[in-house]
Parts: sequence; C-alpha cells; structure tokens
Amino acid sequence: MLRIIKAGLLDSIQDLGRVGYGDLGFCSCGAMDTHSLEILNILLGNDRGEAAIEICIMGGEYEFMQDGFFAISGAFCNASLSGTSINTCRVYKANAGEILKVELLHGGMYCYLGICGGFALESIYDSKSSDLRLGIGGFEGRKLQNGDILSFAKQKQDLGNLKARFVKNWLQNSHSNVFRVILGPQDDSFTKKGMQSFLNTEYTITSRSNRMGLRLQGEAIEHVSSGDIASDGIAFGAVQVPGDGQPIILMADRQLSGGYAKIANVISEDLPRLAQSRYNSKIKFEVIDISEAQELLAKRDERTRRLQREFS
Repeated sequence: MLRIIKAGLLDSIQDLGRVGYGDLGFCSCGAMDTHSLEILNILLGNDRGEAAIEICIMGGEYEFMQDGFFAISGAFCNASLSGTSINTCRVYKANAGEILKVELLHGGMYCYLGICGGFALESIYDSKSSDLRLGIGGFEGRKLQNGDILSFAKQKQDLGNLKARFVKNWLQNSHSNVFRVILGPQDDSFTKKGMQSFLNTEYTITSRSNRMGLRLQGEAIEHVSSGDIASDGIAFGAVQVPGDGQPIILMADRQLSGGYAKIANVISEDLPRLAQSRYNSKIKFEVIDISEAQELLAKRDERTRRLQREFS
C-alpha cells in the first residue's frame, strides 16, 4: 500500500480517460499528458492505460507500506526516496517504510507516479480516472488528501531487467512553442483579419488555466458576428473563441458541448506537449492538414509500441 503523508497541490488518479460515454454525460477526463502516462506504464510492465497519480506543479510525500516497484514520468521534478535523489522515467524499488518526496516540478506542469501492477481501484465506465466535478472515479471521486491509503493491485515480487528500465525523458527535446492545428469546424465564423490574428499572434497561457482548459491572452480574434453557435460536441484540444476574442483550448476535463465557435483543434501529437506548457509561457499556432496529423500520430504510436516490445 501507499500512504499519502502530505498530498501535493493537486494529486488525482488518472488513466487514459473515460472514453465513449459522452452520451451518458461523462467527460473523458484522464491524464493531461497521455504520452508520459503510457511511457510510465511501459517501464513498469503495466497495461499502457493503467491509472497513476497525476501530480500538478508541486508534489508531496508518499510512504510505501510494503515493498514495491515505482517510477515517475512527465515533468522533471526534485524527487527523492529516503533522501536519495531519483530521476524521471526510471524504475526503482522501494522497501516498506521508505518515503518518496516529490517537490517542485520544472520543465512542465504534470508528472505521473505509477506502481508496478497498478492501484486497486474501482473502474467506472471502463476507467479509474477521477472526475473531480462529478465526484466519481479515482479515489472517492476527489483529489488525494493527507492520510489516504492506496492499495496495490497486482504487485510483482520481481521485475526483470530493473537496471535497464529507463528511457530518456521525451520532454528534454521538447522546446518548440509552436502547436499544430487543423482548422474548423467553425473557422468560417471568423473574419480574414481574425484568422490572421489567430495564426500570427504569440499567445500567453494565463494562470486562469486548469485541467478543463488553457485560457490564452493576446490579440483578439475577430468573429464574423457574435461568435455564438448552436451547442455541439467538444474534442480534446478544441480551440474555442468566446465573444471577447481570447481563445480557450479545451483539455482533459472539458465540458461535453459548448456554444462558442471553434476555430481549430490542436493535433493529438502535440497535446501532451501543450499540456506540459507552463503558465505565462508563449505559444503560437501552425495549420497542417488532417492526413499529416494522422501520420504524425501513427508514427508516435509505433514508437510507443516499439518501446513496449523492448520492455515486455
């Protein structure tokens, strides 16, 4: 078991999301950085979508109440096990009684703490993810608190090739602030000037951002009329533009539908990098076509599968 001695700023249980239940009113939720979660689970010998603790900005202190293998992925962080520094994207063995400390994150917004075998949590509509607004999933439907105890599901006594279970953190090579988008579905709701503003402005991610959406500040995007539409579905990475012209990128905890026109959608390949973008950082947009976006996603999936075969 793992005991939360001191919870982080926003520790919650997340997997790859509650996909396919929007018609019942459930947002997918899930990890903000799905790529780091998959890498974490591959290193630990878990299913790629196994749930982990998502840590935002600042972590806490976690006591291993029994022996276990663990790893941290995602944003770089100052972390230590019983006083010894540890690295991201590397598997370690913790002995019963040892305490893991995760301090301030840097180079990103989210990191993931996972256990070999995963946590023993109820799956609700095919996911263990916390929906913090509805209060379901994860650990009692809420963020983790001091004193919470998470039981291990299928702990292994031995994890082969422990010393070789590490990879280079992909965020080391992730320095571009340009995010690729596919235009639409309501790009015709914006003037030519508005479209130029969207593509030529360097926007700032404001501190009003959260798991629901990234609020941007920059040159206003001009609508043809009011910018309101009949409500329709919202995808992860949709860029909607309210009447004030300041774009909002909808993220993991987004609402299911909305009545603001959506000028574009950030491609799936770039969403993990976007999720790791810090408050007050600058971002720009670049248009590509859907076939290129699909090819980029397929290449990432193949790299992930190759990594999975390496550690299987």
